[in-house]
Amino acid sequence: MEQSYSDTDDSKPSTSCRTGSLEEVSRALFHTAHLEDLSPALALYLPVGFALAAIRSALWIAGIALDKPWFRNQAVVDGYLKLLGVTVTWVHPERIPAGRHLLVSNHCTVGDLMMLFSHPSLPRRYTHLITSALPPRVTACKHLPVLLRPASPAMYDQLAAAAAGDEDVDASPVHLFPEGGMTNGRGMLRFSRGFTRIINMSGGGSSSSKGGSSSSLESGGGSGGSSCSSSMEDGGQQHHHQPVHEQQPHAASAHAAHANNHTNANAISSSSSSSSSSHAGAATSIKLPPGTGSSSTTTTNAATATTTNAAPTPMPVVPVALRARTLPGVNTHTLTSSFAANLFWMGFSPATELHATVLPPMSPAPGESRAAFVNRVQEAIAEELGVDVYDLTIQQKRQLAARRGGG
Repeated sequence: MEQSYSDTDDSKPSTSCRTGSLEEVSRALFHTAHLEDLSPALALYLPVGFALAAIRSALWIAGIALDKPWFRNQAVVDGYLKLLGVTVTWVHPERIPAGRHLLVSNHCTVGDLMMLFSHPSLPRRYTHLITSALPPRVTACKHLPVLLRPASPAMYDQLAAAAAGDEDVDASPVHLFPEGGMTNGRGMLRFSRGFTRIINMSGGGSSSSKGGSSSSLESGGGSGGSSCSSSMEDGGQQHHHQPVHEQQPHAASAHAAHANNHTNANAISSSSSSSSSSHAGAATSIKLPPGTGSSSTTTTNAATATTTNAAPTPMPVVPVALRARTLPGVNTHTLTSSFAANLFWMGFSPATELHATVLPPMSPAPGESRAAFVNRVQEAIAEELGVDVYDLTIQQKRQLAARRGGG
């Protein structure tokens, strides 16, 4: 289910990715039709497929419309998945932390969400972010195996508050698709950085802009495999990655004079250091131009606040490499297809196999930028899948679909 909100994207690529013209990237990532080659065997299957698709589409709608408590029963959920023809296989589920975490995965079918229906740790429920374009009835459901919530700025703020330890906010684990939309599985859209707000990577996300600009694709670019480098234009975010102890000696002295606490002053002064060193966890494709590093100055008030209130530890991010297998010759998603059409053609296939490989949990390295961390997470998934990350954002996909007549 495509998400409607993504945090600020760099105007230049933030990860090593393949470039090319819009047409080249579109052909690589999106099918042009649900049935591209009608073989004799597929032609014979059409009546059966259409009947299955109609029944299963009705089951999807009924499940949401009824929203009955028995959907919390795993035996009922397993039976429901069988009727939909969906099987889920988890690899390395033991890597999923027991505590609160953020699960992120690539997105290739409208039914990818159902991998959480048979999650090994059920009946624990995930909060899954979906597009706000769906009817409110969808996000109002209370008894589905997952909690569906709109991918809106307000919801991101609420989840960030939960990550910060707010006891009044639901603390269930969260799942989302950072690409923001589906591909054919042969490549990936560039990840949005929005999920770093949820994990409190930058102190609750206060430094992020909600404007969300789209990057421009290099039309007629070089051959696949070329590297795209990011120029961190929003250098102000780096201030939030500066460790608590990295303050100017004169600020620490002012704080010491104000607090009249000799012990604290010595501790602060002795731990002053530079935060411009490189970190092993940061992706090598990131370039930081002059002036975008962590600031070496701060006010006395800022020094006081940061030394007395430790920044919350970001919750772990668990990358999941998702593979989907459907009937050969049938494409469940195209560039311009609607949600209803995607649902229908997924039900058309006699069986849909979802294969979820859990990768080791990841956390930001000290001083690592949000863009660099997102880059590491996406590259881990892309490497597991053996696919490329393309220089295309969800905003650009929508613009391309609109030009093709998809609205």
